Amino acid sequence: LLSDESKFKKAKFAIYKAIHDKKDDFGGGSDKQRFIKTALDTAGVSMSEYEAALASKKAQALLAQWDAGYEVAVISGVPAFVVSGKYLLNTASFGSVDEMAAAVKELLAK
Repeated sequence: LLSDESKFKKAKFAIYKAIHDKKDDFGGGSDKQRFIKTALDTAGVSMSEYEAALASKKAQALLAQWDAGYEVAVISGVPAFVVSGKYLLNTASFGSVDEMAAAVKELLAK
């Protein structure tokens, strides 16, 4: 994932450049197909390869976890930290990493 040659990194930077350098917001987020095409074309991945990977059991399980956590978090900015898919920590309220770690441990015990 970190290699300059990885498909992930190529796709990630294509999206980054489109949004930040070219000021393209992909139709305010409504042009999903162009967003996907931008990433896939740059990474050298066909739409059929993408669809097959997306349909895999591994990807579907990951997306199900993400969907469950998203409803709890409804994250609107960064940084954010969600514990057990239930608790959204306001990182600005902690004075140190140790305080945040203690809060995470407490929430994990619930």
